[in-house]
Amino acid sequence: MEEKKAYKIGIMPLFLLILDILLIIVVIVMGLIIYTQQKKLNNMEITEVDANESNASVDPLEEPEENIVNEIIKDKEENIVSNQVVKTTNTNTVSENNVSEENEYARKIVDNRAYIYDAQYPANGIKENSYSSSDGNTYAVSDIIVPYINMVSSDASAMNQEIEGLYNQYIDEFVVCSQNKNSYIKVSYNSYITSNIYSILLTVQRGQGASESSEYITYNFDILSGTKLDYNQVCYVAGITNASETIQKTINNLDDYNSYYLVAGRFTTQEQVDERSEEIENCRKQIYTSYQEDLLNNKLVYFLDNNLKLNIVLKIGLPNNEGSYNKLVVAEV
Repeated sequence: MEEKKAYKIGIMPLFLLILDILLIIVVIVMGLIIYTQQKKLNNMEITEVDANESNASVDPLEEPEENIVNEIIKDKEENIVSNQVVKTTNTNTVSENNVSEENEYARKIVDNRAYIYDAQYPANGIKENSYSSSDGNTYAVSDIIVPYINMVSSDASAMNQEIEGLYNQYIDEFVVCSQNKNSYIKVSYNSYITSNIYSILLTVQRGQGASESSEYITYNFDILSGTKLDYNQVCYVAGITNASETIQKTINNLDDYNSYYLVAGRFTTQEQVDERSEEIENCRKQIYTSYQEDLLNNKLVYFLDNNLKLNIVLKIGLPNNEGSYNKLVVAEV
């Protein structure tokens, strides 16, 4: 009968086998731990780089610009009755579309609208929106357009109230014109914008038959403080140090009287020429007198154009009472 053999493993080989298995397990565990830690470090480095890139332009010692602007706006609102001209005005002109929010220190009433836009006042008493006049032209209530100043300011509020009152007057005139069919009224405006000065020129055109006339109304204010600018302040911004001398020079250089000098066949003697020259000189003196009276009575019409030039309305009178009219001129510095 065949005898079966039993195989036995010694204690030492068994111990070494178990030890090898434990070492393998330890190596695997350590590898997993190292892999996990390295992955976490990589993620932290990526996050730090992103954070550094997003904050690359921010100085940690500087306050965010948005907060600075808000503080300036707050200061302007608290001192809204101040009436100072900002001396940082420069000759670089900008369109309103290019004015950045960071530079708009005056708070708007309607945030999503421009600082100046067409006012939407009700046209009360209108029975017909348009009519054809005896001159063959058609005129409409939509020809009357006035501005609205979209700015939180006591001065701006007063200007808007005045403009609304004028609009109601113009509508009343339109009603009369639409009834008689032989006259018209048209109203429009232009706005002039520099770095921090806004000027508005309101033009009123009236006509009846062959007679036509133009009336001008202006508003000037500082966009930073929201305050109205007076004549001296506007002259200062325009670089005019002697307004009287500047206006006198402008009047002397008017070309409105050129046709009254030495017209062929009109003057036959030197005495007649001298008389006409004296008449024209008296007309110039009267223009300057009217300028002084308007200035004294706060009725002077003036504004700054986009080149920071002073524009002013002068009342031009012709010799021998041949007529008069308002003329918009640029003051000659």
